[in-house]
Amino acid sequence: MSKQLRIDVTGATVTSINPRSEKHGEDEKVLAVDVDLKFKAPVEVLGQIAMDDRDIPDWEGMLFDETGHPKPLGLKHLAFTQDFEDQEVELSYTAAGKTVSRRFTDVKAKKFKATPEPVRYVEFSLQLQMHPDAAHLNWLASTLVKDSVALKFLEPAQSDVFDQAEAAE
Repeated sequence: MSKQLRIDVTGATVTSINPRSEKHGEDEKVLAVDVDLKFKAPVEVLGQIAMDDRDIPDWEGMLFDETGHPKPLGLKHLAFTQDFEDQEVELSYTAAGKTVSRRFTDVKAKKFKATPEPVRYVEFSLQLQMHPDAAHLNWLASTLVKDSVALKFLEPAQSDVFDQAEAAE
């Protein structure tokens, strides 16, 4: 089982949606979608993508000077190779005073990049790979024209935790 991410941000932007077919098994093709997002967050968000919570680097000390501004390290951005599978994600936006949200399960989060920004923030980007039905694909497409979406990685439901523990035995 992959580590459960705990990222919860508002003000994210959907930068790209790429629908494609994905082969499952010998002959079966299923709808898959890559959703690219970016947002600004405190540097501590980088700790979420550490593979081992006991080995989180001091990102703040490495990337920022004592005033909170990026150190001149000559880096364009940090790129991370980790993939986090089996995530549950909620995306939402507000339109006409009403919050509209969708949950997606069996999501793979990958292609993490971070660019240091002033005052100990990073511009963070990632890709979500998911398998929505046609209605959810249409909803995802509508997020491209929104100024801002909220992104939240959800804790697995208690029944999912028990199912995963039983499967491991």
